[in-house]
Amino acid sequence: MLSNEGIGKITSNPFTRDGRVLLSKVAATGNLKEDILKAVDLIGGFNKAIDNGDQVLLKPNYNSADSPPASSDPQFLRAIVELLFEHGAGKVIVGESSWQGLSTKKALERTGTIAALKDSVQKWRFSMQKNTSKST
Repeated sequence: MLSNEGIGKITSNPFTRDGRVLLSKVAATGNLKEDILKAVDLIGGFNKAIDNGDQVLLKPNYNSADSPPASSDPQFLRAIVELLFEHGAGKVIVGESSWQGLSTKKALERTGTIAALKDSVQKWRFSMQKNTSKST
């Protein structure tokens, strides 16, 4: 199922059937991690995309430090990171760059993401770029 061609291993969406993208919908039970796992299992499970030891890049959305749905939900992100490790990922990288007027580190701090991922993230690295844009 997985290919070693191109950048990374997956060159096409493994969650398809007969040329159509698979979707799932589950009722929220109050256990976010179990609900996510059930939804992913309904379309084939994490193992369709992850092999033991894989490096996985997650791209959340933190264009602002506003609460969800304007930004990714920190608890959802934490649940996904934990599930990826539980299903064989050797390394999970959270890659994000906030908009010019807000540093990524500040956005992650203000949304509670750094606190939510404190037990899952081994190392934080932030690019320190001088903001050259002027606000009016």
